Amino acid sequence: MGSISFGLIIHVFSQEKFLGIASKIYIISLICIGFITFTNSFNPLLITITFLPFIISQIIPSNILVPICMNFIPNAKGKISAVLQGSQLIFSALSVELAGYFYQGSFQNIGIIVSIFIIMATITHFLVIRNHNLIRKYP
Repeated sequence: MGSISFGLIIHVFSQEKFLGIASKIYIISLICIGFITFTNSFNPLLITITFLPFIISQIIPSNILVPICMNFIPNAKGKISAVLQGSQLIFSALSVELAGYFYQGSFQNIGIIVSIFIIMATITHFLVIRNHNLIRKYP
């Protein structure tokens, strides 16, 4: 639902503004997950709700940056799509493996790992935003 609704409002503001909004939501999600990790909550509903800002923040860059990546080499869109999908699957598998290795019956260990991933995603996101030529080249 998020991707469909974002597709309808993507033309309201510039891509840079939406990526800035996503960065702010990343930071909010880091604070929420950090708080739940620090308090070592065992409430599954609360843990799920704290993941919502992070999930929402991923919708915006994926709808903006994936088409930009696909246009880097227009004649190789299939290869680029395969590399993107393959890297997502490999990263997901490694993340699940890492989380499973450190899981000890509470959310605290998983929360630390997720917080590290959110920090890495936020840093990467800021680096992409700073590359104005990348965003402006493909409106």
